[in-house]
Amino acid sequence: MYKILLITGGVYHDFMRNALLLVEKLRNDRFDFEVTEDLSHLNFKKLAKKDVVLLYTLFKSINEYNKKALLDFVEKGGKLLGLHSANASFLENHDYLEMIGSKFLYHPPKCRFVVRISKMHYITQGLEDFEIVDELYISEYNENVNILLETDYNHQKVPILYTKSFGLGKVVFFALGHDTTSILNRDFIRVFSRSLDWLIKE
Repeated sequence: MYKILLITGGVYHDFMRNALLLVEKLRNDRFDFEVTEDLSHLNFKKLAKKDVVLLYTLFKSINEYNKKALLDFVEKGGKLLGLHSANASFLENHDYLEMIGSKFLYHPPKCRFVVRISKMHYITQGLEDFEIVDELYISEYNENVNILLETDYNHQKVPILYTKSFGLGKVVFFALGHDTTSILNRDFIRVFSRSLDWLIKE
């Protein structure tokens, strides 16, 4: 069974409710979730026992020890899945933003939009374009991200999901997931589940 540490919490979202619903939707005999709002769980001893860290947060800051433990975990081969506002967390921490691969700028009001498959990949194989109601995050992206899902906003392409490497580790960032409307969307769950599968497969 793969052990997943789900760190959640912060402002502007009902994070714990959303996180527990997400776990309920994904719960099976392959994934063992530990859910917490406590950033101190990002420590070397705890992370040594985990396969994946799932960040679903909107926190302003992280202390140096917990940041170092997280970066070390991924850099040495760990797996990271950043959801929605994970790239709006720790915005003054350059090392963290380099690892996650993007930096939140703003979002328009929650709206309906179509998510398109932009590249064939393990995560997108067999999926079709889908419609969702969510916050559309407009962000700055590192050049080394591999964009798999996107949409359009103001005549420009906006990434929705990408993969990247960080040292020996693998990172997925999935920009959707503002509330239960997203989490109850069948296609959202399919993409999220497939992302976890890709992270843990060798």
